[in-house]
Parts: sequence; C-alpha cells; structure tokens
Amino acid sequence: SNTDEGGAPPPPPPPATSSPVQVAEICLDLLLAETERHFMHRDVQNANTSSSDDAKHLQAIGYRVGYALVERCSRGKPRPTDKLDAVKFVCKDFWSAAFGKNVDHLRTNHRGVFVLQDTSFRNLRHVPQHANNDVANERLQIPTGMLQGALAALGVPPTSVEVECNSPPDVTFTVKIGVAP
Repeated sequence: SNTDEGGAPPPPPPPATSSPVQVAEICLDLLLAETERHFMHRDVQNANTSSSDDAKHLQAIGYRVGYALVERCSRGKPRPTDKLDAVKFVCKDFWSAAFGKNVDHLRTNHRGVFVLQDTSFRNLRHVPQHANNDVANERLQIPTGMLQGALAALGVPPTSVEVECNSPPDVTFTVKIGVAP
C-alpha cells in the first residue's frame, strides 16, 4: 500500500543526485544590504575610519568571495588562456553563479579595457531610480570586489575596476587589465 498506518503517503525518495544548497534570494539580498549598511553607516564615534576605508573593506570582502566563487565555478573546466577568455568566463559562468544571470553587454577595445553592463543588476533591484547615488554606490562595493577577485583567480588581476550607476538597476563596470589606471 502507498500509505502508512496514519493514512498519509510515505515521504518521497531522496533525489538521485544531490543538488547544491540553495538560499532564498531575498535572504542574500538582505544580508548584503545589512553588511553594507553596517560598514557604511557606523557611528561617528569611530572617527578613525573614513567611508573610503569602509568601501575598501567591503571590496576586500567581495574580493575573497569572488576569488572563491571562481575556483568553485571553474572546477573541471579548462582555464581561460587570455584576458578576453577570462572576462567572457566572468560574464557568463561567474556572473550567472553570483547574480543569477549573464552580463547583458560586453565591450572591449582589445587593449585591456572591458566594459560590462548589467541592465537589471540584482543588488540594485530594490533601489529606486531616483535614489541618492550614495545608496547605489554602497550596494556596488562588494560586487566590485567580487569582480576583482574573480579575475585574479583566473590569472588576470585587473589594474582597476570602476563602477557607474546613473539609473538603478542599470550598472556598468569598466575593467582595466594591464593598462595604467
């Protein structure tokens, strides 16, 4: 019979293959927002720390996350052999794992400058278009660091990563690799 003594059907069998642990996106969004808020809005009593230092700290957190995520995403795959291949990997595999979708547009001058555009960037989904630029800037510190760490893990550490957001959730990252900042 397909029921136990209480009349309820037995639990379904476990899946044949184990899937990665998943967390509700809203939990991740809230965690990131709180982390950013913590660093960017600390009490004035900590006068030794500037908002620039806080931004660098958030980028350092992102760097470690991006580095580790690329190592995980690239397991069993051939490593990119040049800058362009590394950036393409970041735009597809890494971006999808980190932000749930591919980068919308990638442009390059073929001299080490790459422009990545995400027109519906996950970290800015809940930021109103008319919001103060500081709000968007805060939400972009960890992803900027993630991008730096991802590229470093692929063997092409960027010279600089600049981020621009004129109208959330549209964001543009300009990555320079081997080019003077």
